[in-house]
Amino acid sequence: MRVLGIDPGLIRLGIGALEYKDDGITLVTYGLISNPRGSESYNEFLTAGIHQICGDFPRLLDLVQPHMIVAETVPPGRLGSNSDSVMAAITVCKVIAYQFGIPWNNIAASTVKKSVTGDAKASKAVIKNTVMGKFKTIEARHAELKKEQKIEGVKASGLPQDVFDAVAIA
Repeated sequence: MRVLGIDPGLIRLGIGALEYKDDGITLVTYGLISNPRGSESYNEFLTAGIHQICGDFPRLLDLVQPHMIVAETVPPGRLGSNSDSVMAAITVCKVIAYQFGIPWNNIAASTVKKSVTGDAKASKAVIKNTVMGKFKTIEARHAELKKEQKIEGVKASGLPQDVFDAVAIA
């Protein structure tokens, strides 16, 4: 069974896909659908973000061909000023998933943390380290990206946390 995990966001929508087989779990892919906010108004940003997801998400579904999608539950209003844009992003993804006939499941952040680390209150760092410990390819890419960023003179942060969260969700 192939599962696509989603860490919701309009600026950065984290994605991670895992293949579950009798002999173990394989990392299929991971990444982001990014919509960096510029100087446009909120409504223009929202429109641009929805447009980005409407183009990229169906292509992702075609490539990954998940049997189901699991996304972190977005509690309305709990994300402050980002709540509207995150809800818009996840709603667009849900609609596209339904159009593709792919079952959608929501999962609480605490359930993801408990399942992945054994601790329902695990920190983001623990999630990241657990995912890297399980999937060496993502650990290697994270280290490689940090080196590239350091050479370019930007903050060497590696892969964004959204990627690790999405893989954990899957």
